[in-house]
Order: sequence, then structure tokens, then C-alpha cells
Amino acid sequence: MKDIQKVNALLLEQTQAVVEGDPEFSGFDVLIHMAQEKKEQAKYRWIEHVEAHHCEEDEPMALTRAEKERIIDSRLKLQSVTNSLNHVDPSKIPHYREIHDCLEAAEENLGGALRPPQPDSTNS
Repeated sequence: MKDIQKVNALLLEQTQAVVEGDPEFSGFDVLIHMAQEKKEQAKYRWIEHVEAHHCEEDEPMALTRAEKERIIDSRLKLQSVTNSLNHVDPSKIPHYREIHDCLEAAEENLGGALRPPQPDSTNS
């Protein structure tokens, strides 16, 4: 919980800096990133703890909840990078198209890992 509060406090401080016209407001970005990483690690530890002490009622999942959360977080990060690059002139980045395609393919493949496995049609 304290990790979530730290992220929220930093976001509030950055917002206040923007409102007050502080030209150094972007200095919070690194601190927010580090706090966000710490929060995610705490989330994964909590999920792993819950999974270790509670039995699944259904069949075992191909991915644990912690793995699913890590994949979801990774997809969001890839989407964020893709969105950020969309605001940069592609002619200024060597191999921009390849980078963009790679990010999209990675995000799509991670999304595929989250889909439930299809039933085996050979057993029908």
C-alpha cells in the first residue's frame, strides 16, 4: 500500500509543479518510473503470496496470476512506447518502421499469451 501511496504522492507533486509553472516538472518522471516499478514488484509479490496459499478450484492455469499481471504490464509499457513514438518525426529515427512494427508485434504476441488455450479439436 505504501508503494501505491508513493506513486500517488509523486504524481500529485508533479501536477502541482506543472500548475505552478515549474520548468523542472519533468524531473519527476524518473522518480515516478522508479516508484511505479517498486509498486509493480509489490503487486507481483502479493499475487504470488496469494497463489502460494490458496488452492485453485478449477483446472490449473497455463499462466499464474502473477505472470498474467506481468504480461499485462509489459503490454501497457509497449503501448506507451508506441504512442510516444507516434509523436516523433519518423524521418528522424533510423529504422523507425521496423521499430514500430516490432513493438506492435511484441504487444500482439503478449496479448496472444493471455488468451485461453483453444480446446483441442482433434479430440472431437
